[in-house]
Amino acid sequence: MDQFQSRGVGRLPLRVEIVIKDQPAVIVRSFHPATAVCYNKCNANYRVLLIYHFVSAFAELNKPIPLSEWIVTISRSGSEDAR
Repeated sequence: MDQFQSRGVGRLPLRVEIVIKDQPAVIVRSFHPATAVCYNKCNANYRVLLIYHFVSAFAELNKPIPLSEWIVTISRSGSEDAR
């Protein structure tokens, strides 16, 4: 369970490959949806990130989405806001 624990905002990569009981798995890290919907209504970056996280996680079932530079930029901006 240690591999699922948070290390702090922006400290771990968005996509992490792990092995659970000899089976490969992918973790797409995200934040609680209330961050985008309730607490930061005026910051569209959180909503964009949340949508990207959902799409990226479901894409793992078929064909992973490459991490674009624009999403890294938005993610860094959100991490700085959260600190």
